[in-house]
Amino acid sequence: AYTGLIDAPRAARGELPGRMYLLWGRCMEKDLGCYEVFRGEESGFACTDETLIARVKQEKYCVGRYVDDGLKRNTRYFYRVRAVDKSGRPGPLSAEFSGHTKE
Repeated sequence: AYTGLIDAPRAARGELPGRMYLLWGRCMEKDLGCYEVFRGEESGFACTDETLIARVKQEKYCVGRYVDDGLKRNTRYFYRVRAVDKSGRPGPLSAEFSGHTKE
């Protein structure tokens, strides 16, 4: 959901090798349960239980956020995120976005 702050999900290289910061626009639905974050090492990866890396609870921030740690150095990672309601029904997946870890 567009919040006016982040119009597309983003990945930013962390200050430490193997760390990536993910940010996305906050879902404004009242029945939001969590966000599901998926990661792949190739563009066009399938969003499955095997590529699901986190279920992120809504916080009081204006954006959704997740810190992905323990990644390989000097590697591009691809991500997608989606909101899931309190009944467990997933919303649509975001557009794919990516980031590259430090050397």
